Amino acid sequence: MYGTVSGYNCRRSVCKLKPYERLKARFGVYLAKDFIAFSKKSNLISDPNYHHFHILVNSQNFELTADRNNISNEEDPKIKWIFDCVKQIINEDIMPITENGYFKMRREEEELSYINEKNLLLKID
Repeated sequence: MYGTVSGYNCRRSVCKLKPYERLKARFGVYLAKDFIAFSKKSNLISDPNYHHFHILVNSQNFELTADRNNISNEEDPKIKWIFDCVKQIINEDIMPITENGYFKMRREEEELSYINEKNLLLKID
């Protein structure tokens, strides 16, 4: 399992969006086999800001359907164990760090931007 937590500009530079696509559709938690992503798994992360995350969960234990777009052995105890471990890592390791670092910094920057915008409006009037 590996990935990043990225802001808007970084996410825009990582991928080319089609005219109808949004960043939320392209980021989140993805399952992979042989490091080739095949499925987005939204139930592994409960944070509403999931689109800031780009996490790849790679496992050779994933058995794929014939079209290689889904897991065919999702009920296998090994797969359930993998999903439980991923949820635990995200909730106990990744989320506290991002909340205290990245998301805190974003909130502070947004508040400062809001204050600066209001100050500019007051100076104009």
